[in-house]
Amino acid sequence: MIVAIDGTVSSGKSTIARELAKYIGFLHINTGAIYRALTVKFLNNNIKPDELEKIKNAIMSTIIDMKHVDNATKIFIDGNDVTQIINTPVISQNVSHYSKIPEVRGFARFLQHQFAGANNCVIEGRDIGTVVFPNADVKIFMTADVDVRAKRRLTDYEKQGKTFTLEEVKAEILARDKEDEERPISPLKPAKDAFIYYNNGSDIKKVILDLVQIIENKTGYKI
Repeated sequence: MIVAIDGTVSSGKSTIARELAKYIGFLHINTGAIYRALTVKFLNNNIKPDELEKIKNAIMSTIIDMKHVDNATKIFIDGNDVTQIINTPVISQNVSHYSKIPEVRGFARFLQHQFAGANNCVIEGRDIGTVVFPNADVKIFMTADVDVRAKRRLTDYEKQGKTFTLEEVKAEILARDKEDEERPISPLKPAKDAFIYYNNGSDIKKVILDLVQIIENKTGYKI
């Protein structure tokens, strides 16, 4: 079974997808981490978004893996653990420039199907229910008010020791929303048969139970 969770940046979809997967015993696949890991490689090799040939060559020599370590999913690129690096501001500010490139999206999609394989999984991203797994058993589109999302992202940055104002983070999120929604390849939008879930609260347990109810009602699968 595939549970697809798409959503806006800082809507809480990564946390919820991870905790939901743990709760129901499914594999958790964070597709955004794949794009972020690739962005790490491109930036480390000084490859700009408009240098398509260099991007193609870099992709051909790239090995990305996701492993469960200490009850958490870690992501490796070319053997290096980049789990912490992928969520730093410089990656957040650049990932959308690379993720809209067709060759990058095609490679990421290949990896997503490879990781999903024959496993029951909760897979999250921005085009899972519309493009990557259009026949997913359950599709959920998660969002939240922009002020709520900005506060969440600011908290994440503060934990990393990064200093930004709330207005700076809000502007970053609005810019990312615009890019995601207007990109010509796989724009961010809910699938027609997706459940829209507004995650404006902080009670993770309630959100998990709500989604479990959605899954059971949609599929008849008893959790």
